[in-house]
Amino acid sequence: KKHNDGYLSAKESRRISKENRKITNALEKKRKRKNVPESEYLTEMHDPNNAVEFDNLHTYFFTDTGVVKSVDGVTFSVPIGKTVGVVGESGCGKSTTGRAILRLHEPTAGQVIFEGQDIVGYNKAQMKAMRKEMQIVFQDPYSCLNPRMDVKSLIEDSLKVSGNGESRAEREEKVYEAMNLVGLEKRLATSYPH
Repeated sequence: KKHNDGYLSAKESRRISKENRKITNALEKKRKRKNVPESEYLTEMHDPNNAVEFDNLHTYFFTDTGVVKSVDGVTFSVPIGKTVGVVGESGCGKSTTGRAILRLHEPTAGQVIFEGQDIVGYNKAQMKAMRKEMQIVFQDPYSCLNPRMDVKSLIEDSLKVSGNGESRAEREEKVYEAMNLVGLEKRLATSYPH
């Protein structure tokens, strides 16, 4: 029984936890399947001029005290070559929506359509290949730029992860090309983010 002061009894907490575990197990079982039929993730873009489309996206977190609906029915698209800003107050689900495209947070329901494919249905191997084509820049630079790594190492690290089989010299050349593209001089390669 829920009291007016927001207190949950141990019995109510166990009931909620049991319900959430049941829902989570069903979602995880569906996500971990092997040989998922293409029909579950092949789809049509609503507009071929879009780079990505979010269609009725839901991302819920199941906690011991209930369900947190972080993203609840979000629908929008990002046209190719355009910049889209997602604006809202702190805690409204902006970052969770951004993380959903890379499946850093698993969407509970809905579609994330990228290049005509619903990536919500992708398995781990498919997502690993897909992540080579996209990237997220987190709001907090301290959480994504290691202060102990120089600029060259930070950029080169992402090239190693993408695993295109390049030699160290080829990666180094790509690092300098990337730095030049954003207006950083080659001498800054040995500098640190701070």
